Amino acid sequence: MNYYYEIECRPDPDFVSAILLNALFSKLHRFLAEHADLNIGVSFPQYSIKPLTLGERIRLHGNQADLAVVHQGTWLTGMHDHVDSSEIAVVPLR
Repeated sequence: MNYYYEIECRPDPDFVSAILLNALFSKLHRFLAEHADLNIGVSFPQYSIKPLTLGERIRLHGNQADLAVVHQGTWLTGMHDHVDSSEIAVVPLR
Protein backbone atom coordinates (compact mmCIF):
# COMPACT_ATOMS: atom_id res chain seq x y z
CA MET A 1 0.00 0.00 0.00
CA ASN A 2 2.40 2.60 -1.23
CA TYR A 3 -0.14 4.96 -2.82
CA TYR A 4 -3.06 6.96 -1.47
CA TYR A 5 -6.01 9.04 -2.61
CA GLU A 6 -8.18 11.38 -0.54
CA ILE A 7 -11.80 12.44 -0.72
CA GLU A 8 -12.91 15.43 1.33
CA CYS A 9 -16.43 16.69 2.01
CA ARG A 10 -16.98 20.32 1.05
CA PRO A 11 -18.74 22.61 3.52
CA ASP A 12 -22.46 22.62 2.81
CA PRO A 13 -25.07 24.92 4.38
CA ASP A 14 -27.76 22.23 4.15
CA PHE A 15 -25.86 19.22 5.55
CA VAL A 16 -23.46 18.81 8.45
CA SER A 17 -20.19 17.19 7.47
CA ALA A 18 -20.93 14.02 9.48
CA ILE A 19 -23.99 13.29 7.30
CA LEU A 20 -22.01 13.85 4.09
CA LEU A 21 -19.15 11.67 5.35
CA ASN A 22 -21.65 8.95 6.27
CA ALA A 23 -23.18 9.03 2.78
CA LEU A 24 -19.72 9.02 1.20
CA PHE A 25 -18.54 6.07 3.29
CA SER A 26 -21.76 4.14 2.58
CA LYS A 27 -21.22 4.53 -1.17
CA LEU A 28 -17.56 3.53 -0.81
CA HIS A 29 -18.50 0.48 1.26
CA ARG A 30 -20.96 -0.72 -1.40
CA PHE A 31 -18.39 -0.19 -4.15
CA LEU A 32 -15.69 -2.11 -2.27
CA ALA A 33 -18.12 -4.95 -1.46
CA GLU A 34 -18.84 -5.26 -5.19
CA HIS A 35 -15.10 -5.23 -5.97
CA ALA A 36 -13.84 -7.61 -3.30
CA ASP A 37 -10.70 -8.35 -5.33
CA LEU A 38 -9.34 -4.85 -4.62
CA ASN A 39 -6.89 -4.44 -1.75
CA ILE A 40 -7.88 -1.06 -0.35
CA GLY A 41 -7.34 0.32 3.13
CA VAL A 42 -9.34 3.21 4.56
CA SER A 43 -8.31 5.77 7.17
CA PHE A 44 -9.73 8.96 8.61
CA PRO A 45 -6.79 11.38 8.91
CA GLN A 46 -8.80 14.05 10.75
CA TYR A 47 -10.05 11.63 13.44
CA SER A 48 -10.26 13.28 16.84
CA ILE A 49 -11.40 12.27 20.30
CA LYS A 50 -12.07 15.83 21.52
CA PRO A 51 -14.28 16.75 19.83
CA LEU A 52 -15.29 13.25 18.84
CA THR A 53 -15.28 13.21 15.04
CA LEU A 54 -14.05 11.26 12.05
CA GLY A 55 -13.41 14.58 10.33
CA GLU A 56 -14.32 15.50 6.79
CA ARG A 57 -11.82 13.37 4.87
CA ILE A 58 -11.43 9.72 3.88
CA ARG A 59 -8.00 8.51 2.80
CA LEU A 60 -7.79 5.36 0.68
CA HIS A 61 -4.57 3.33 0.64
CA GLY A 62 -3.46 0.69 -1.84
CA ASN A 63 -1.40 -0.01 -4.89
CA GLN A 64 -1.73 2.31 -7.87
CA ALA A 65 -3.78 -0.09 -10.00
CA ASP A 66 -6.39 -0.82 -7.31
CA LEU A 67 -6.72 2.85 -6.40
CA ALA A 68 -7.18 3.70 -10.08
CA VAL A 69 -10.20 1.38 -10.21
CA VAL A 70 -11.74 3.23 -7.25
CA HIS A 71 -10.76 6.66 -8.56
CA GLN A 72 -12.26 6.03 -12.00
CA GLY A 73 -15.38 4.27 -10.74
CA THR A 74 -18.85 5.76 -10.92
CA TRP A 75 -19.56 5.17 -7.23
CA LEU A 76 -19.32 8.92 -6.48
CA THR A 77 -22.35 9.65 -8.68
CA GLY A 78 -24.57 12.09 -6.82
CA MET A 79 -21.75 13.20 -4.51
CA HIS A 80 -19.64 15.29 -6.91
CA ASP A 81 -21.26 18.53 -5.71
CA HIS A 82 -20.35 17.67 -2.13
CA VAL A 83 -16.79 16.34 -2.33
CA ASP A 84 -13.33 17.09 -3.67
CA SER A 85 -10.94 14.27 -4.48
CA SER A 86 -7.20 14.26 -4.92
CA GLU A 87 -5.16 12.50 -7.53
CA ILE A 88 -3.47 9.22 -6.66
CA ALA A 89 -0.11 9.97 -5.06
CA VAL A 90 2.88 8.07 -3.70
CA VAL A 91 3.01 7.81 0.09
CA PRO A 92 5.93 10.04 1.11
CA LEU A 93 8.94 8.43 2.76
CA ARG A 94 9.77 9.61 6.25
